Amino acid sequence: MMLRYFTCLFLFAAFASTSTVAFARPIVTLKLAAAVVQKDVSGHDVLAPASGPVHSGDRLRYEIVATNGGDRTATSVRPFDRIPTGTEFVAGSASGNGKVEYSLDRGTSWSAAPTVVVHSKDGDKVVAADPATYSAIRWTTDLKAGASTAFAFDVHVK
Repeated sequence: MMLRYFTCLFLFAAFASTSTVAFARPIVTLKLAAAVVQKDVSGHDVLAPASGPVHSGDRLRYEIVATNGGDRTATSVRPFDRIPTGTEFVAGSASGNGKVEYSLDRGTSWSAAPTVVVHSKDGDKVVAADPATYSAIRWTTDLKAGASTAFAFDVHVK
């Protein structure tokens, strides 16, 4: 199965400032990059430019870089991305400063530890959701004036 690795990126950078200066404010920009994760001869991850179609079994890394070009701290910056159709989130691959949350419903609701209800003859049980069912990921953090930070996650192509 071939899948184009470029996905529509949904980013949201919400921020507030407690500044009293009329024109002092945070200015946050977000940049997305995608790479294919490969192993070198010693078994370490090496990122290769994502320059063409990918195949079933490939592992991709998405990275969002947030930069505050303003002169005040941006609070509650929330970069997020949807897990591309045809891929599955790789458990434990999320990295970046701040609180990370996941969605099972493409971003309508969020949780640091999503759960699902499993129905059985013994009754309903709430259990941790399988990370392969995550459909979106987001972080919440503050970003100081002039600072940049990166957020990343991996997916497997189905």
